[in-house]
Amino acid sequence: MMMLRDVTERKEMELQLRKSDTLNVVGELAAGIAHEIRNPMTALKGFIQLLQGSIDGDYSMYFNVIMSELKRIESIITEFLVLAKPQAVQYKQNDICKIMQDTIDLISAQAMMHNVQIIADFERGLPPVYCEPNQLKQVFINILKNAIEVMPKGGDITVRITRAGCYVRISITDQGCGIPKDKIKKLGERFIRRKNAAPASA
Repeated sequence: MMMLRDVTERKEMELQLRKSDTLNVVGELAAGIAHEIRNPMTALKGFIQLLQGSIDGDYSMYFNVIMSELKRIESIITEFLVLAKPQAVQYKQNDICKIMQDTIDLISAQAMMHNVQIIADFERGLPPVYCEPNQLKQVFINILKNAIEVMPKGGDITVRITRAGCYVRISITDQGCGIPKDKIKKLGERFIRRKNAAPASA
């Protein structure tokens, strides 16, 4: 007499648990790193404000730029923590163009360092999208970072958002290598990256 038991579901649950444990560890590391970065930044902001009031001459433009960039770093750190830490999913209606623009702003510095220009082309009057913004941002970041990395000599990334009947179509096109089909299904996973990809269509 032989008994067979399908353990596929159990294996899948075990895999999800391991992924969850990994994400929790990464979230804790991210929080620690952000704390270590914020401490010296607070000191820098304080000393810059002191210098601003003690240096003769009109250097206000330079101080304004420094403070603006420090605030942008703080914003990036906050965004990083939100994206890194697993959260309860709350779906609601959101402006998809704003979500995409926030993502582009977040990654624009990296694009500039790689001589990559991100061109945004959003159709006006699009309906709101029922979604969780941070989940979409993570997906968009993964795609845009991949697009930047596969264009070592620079180039253009075109991001289009248009209406497609009762749906909204998002198109992200780069001038580099594509994403292999076996990797596309992993685009929504956190911290999945693809470097040195062979030419492929996506």
